[in-house]
Amino acid sequence: MNQNPAGYGRTSQIAAPLRTGRRVNLLSLNPTHYPILHQALSDPRVSRTWRSRGRTISSERFERELLEGVELAAVVVSNQGDVIGLTQMLFYASIDQHAELAVFATADYIGSGKLLEGAAIFIDEIFASFPLRKLYVHMTSTTAASVASVLALGFETEGTLRGHLYVEGAFVDVKIASITPAAFATGICGSAVLRSATTEWKGVPHVVTPETDGSDLPGQLRRISGLERPVLPDDRLVEDLQLDSLGIAEVVALVESCLGRDIADGYLVHARTVGDLLRLFPALGI
Repeated sequence: MNQNPAGYGRTSQIAAPLRTGRRVNLLSLNPTHYPILHQALSDPRVSRTWRSRGRTISSERFERELLEGVELAAVVVSNQGDVIGLTQMLFYASIDQHAELAVFATADYIGSGKLLEGAAIFIDEIFASFPLRKLYVHMTSTTAASVASVLALGFETEGTLRGHLYVEGAFVDVKIASITPAAFATGICGSAVLRSATTEWKGVPHVVTPETDGSDLPGQLRRISGLERPVLPDDRLVEDLQLDSLGIAEVVALVESCLGRDIADGYLVHARTVGDLLRLFPALGI
């Protein structure tokens, strides 16, 4: 296994990718990935965002917990082989035709657009391979940092389970969101952000052409913010759109996926308006 100097975070792609995207590949989970994932989850910033809920998992128990309830799993890696995160389909109910999605990003990629791209391709693989009516995601205050990256794919909140899970010494609420194959197809075909990931969609009605000019970003911001009127370039992200930290994380993931690169942290510190984000896309002439 090819490892970086830090001891984890890079994997030699010894197997052909399960799916190939523009910036990421999906590799079928196999035992060669376990040490990398286990070490990644030793970082509290990562373990709090996964279903381990911040618990330290021994190496002896890791494989068991990693695979519990899992029907399909893929490691998301960059084109350079860096491990971005893990995507899993859990608790598949063949009669009821639903399942649960779990994701986590390694520390360097929490909230990254690359995780969004990987999750989109993984969900497409799910809908192409399983006769599902719905795919659910459960979100707590600790998992929000990773789940925020996938909400942009067309998930809709269905409700909240009050005091449902015991996390870090207290019972916390769990928000439930879901996506249907039709909603996913609409999200892919209607969003340049998602179309830019790959043209080889299998779970949607037709192949679409990538567009990455950012022209649909205001529409995406309107959806995220819930604003009833059209979003304007002068609108302020916090004051006018009332985006909280979760909303900002989703916006960052969307913009990075559309651009095909990471956004410098320094730029985000000074980005105050929608126009500041649109200026990242020279083709718009803003």
